[in-house]
Amino acid sequence: MERYFPLRDLSVRSEAGRRYIDAYAAVYGVRQEIRDREGHYLEVLAPGSFDRTIEQRRDAMQVLFNHGMTVHGTPSDRWTSPIGLPVDMRSDEIGLWTVTEVARTDAAEEVLQLVEDGIVRGMSFSGSFVSTDETKATRTELAVKLRTEVSMREYGPTPFPAYSAARIVAARAELEQFSPEELREYLASLPADVRADLARHLSPAAPRTAPADPAAPRTASGDPHTPRARALALLSLEEA
Repeated sequence: MERYFPLRDLSVRSEAGRRYIDAYAAVYGVRQEIRDREGHYLEVLAPGSFDRTIEQRRDAMQVLFNHGMTVHGTPSDRWTSPIGLPVDMRSDEIGLWTVTEVARTDAAEEVLQLVEDGIVRGMSFSGSFVSTDETKATRTELAVKLRTEVSMREYGPTPFPAYSAARIVAARAELEQFSPEELREYLASLPADVRADLARHLSPAAPRTAPADPAAPRTASGDPHTPRARALALLSLEEA
């Protein structure tokens, strides 16, 4: 099992000559449509689902670039060596936060530069799902699989952030910073599928069969002047 997250909360910093990549390796409470050997369904990572793996495998966790694979999904000799050392892994209200000290190898330096330049913008993890709560599918709704415990083998930066619903976290978290004019331009710049998902997530009537997205702006839903309300109004006008 592999999952990818395109995140804006991925940054490089340096302290006392040591370089670190700070990023969320996973995001809680976000629905993602998945097609794999388990079928076609919506997946949600439950808050705290990584707690046990952090406790049990903290000292054994590896940091690999693109799961140690080539862009074609085949094993890569270059990327099978770790690119860094996990110095912090913890769950918070958003997801699994990681701090990685970058190794001083040529491969790790290359990845660091790609992240720093904004060329690589995704994070990924691999492992297995230990426990899942499932809401069965209906004729009109996909099944929802709430992953309540994840056993993680490794995590790291990836050039293929395929977990598209994570974009909703970034989009919702950004709403507060825009003026009405900037908000309109920002929403227009999003792909159509992201705008549609964002409208559903912003709607007060959105289904709550999965945990609410904790990265959502905490504003009063009844106030028509909040960025969240303005965004929903603009998205509704677009769909009309």
